[in-house]
Amino acid sequence: MRLLPTVLFLSGSLYVLSPNFDISFYASAAETEVAKDGYKDLKSGAFGGEKVKEGGWDTDEDTSGLSGQNSLNPLKDDGVNGVGPTSTNGPYALNTEVSEGAKIKDWNEWIKQAKKDFSGYKGAMHTQRYEWTKEKEDELQKFCKYLEKRWMSYTGNIDRDCKSDFLQSTQNWNDNQWNKWVKSEGKHHMNKQFQKWLDYNKYKLRDWTNAEWNKWKANIKDQLDDEEWKKNEAAGKTKEWIKCTAKMEKDCLKKTKKHCKNWEKKANSSFRKWEGDFTKKWTSNKQWNSWCKELEGQV
Repeated sequence: MRLLPTVLFLSGSLYVLSPNFDISFYASAAETEVAKDGYKDLKSGAFGGEKVKEGGWDTDEDTSGLSGQNSLNPLKDDGVNGVGPTSTNGPYALNTEVSEGAKIKDWNEWIKQAKKDFSGYKGAMHTQRYEWTKEKEDELQKFCKYLEKRWMSYTGNIDRDCKSDFLQSTQNWNDNQWNKWVKSEGKHHMNKQFQKWLDYNKYKLRDWTNAEWNKWKANIKDQLDDEEWKKNEAAGKTKEWIKCTAKMEKDCLKKTKKHCKNWEKKANSSFRKWEGDFTKKWTSNKQWNSWCKELEGQV
């Protein structure tokens, strides 16, 4: 499907949501595997990537803002064989087109215009966060279907994450023991797989927010005449701009974190429902019988 550019006019500013960026935020790795017909196991994980601390959104909360250098690192492989974060990026990038005409030569006029432009910037960011959330809801469903397929097999799923004596201890298990295991330790493994997916997407949302903020701030500064900036910098007036952008930055971060928190709450709720339904199906079908056949060949 070809994505056409979307143009938004907000507060006198032009925002172009370009399809040319390599973002593909709706195309999850789970969807890719489905298209390949068979959910092939990839050596370093179905999705690849790196790991952040669980609940990673707050990892760098106190060490940097949107313009800081200590942004969240991608997810690392946690040893859960074959299930990792999606390969998606954040929401659409925003192109803030700056007029090629004469630059603003009055400091106060520039500050006034920057504040006006910020209102449009916030509107565009809000729109893209909303669109991103809708895509993630669909992606989570695909991810859960992917996990269902993976949990049909022990090998290539959680084999490296289980205790070394797991193979030996399960040889003589009865149905009750398997039921107990999947409802406790089994769910624990599912949760780790889901958390990896969740953390990665939280990281990408934060990373997108950082990038868009830095880009917007640079574009706004570029609208001011260079000599006017130097003159006001020498007079100490650039402190006004620093204070103004610090407040804007805090506002952006607050809104993105609130949005992320609400999305995370809904995603957790959806996953818990799937997890409950799937474990019932898994135990009802006595899927451990298939696992045991795999284990017999490994003991």
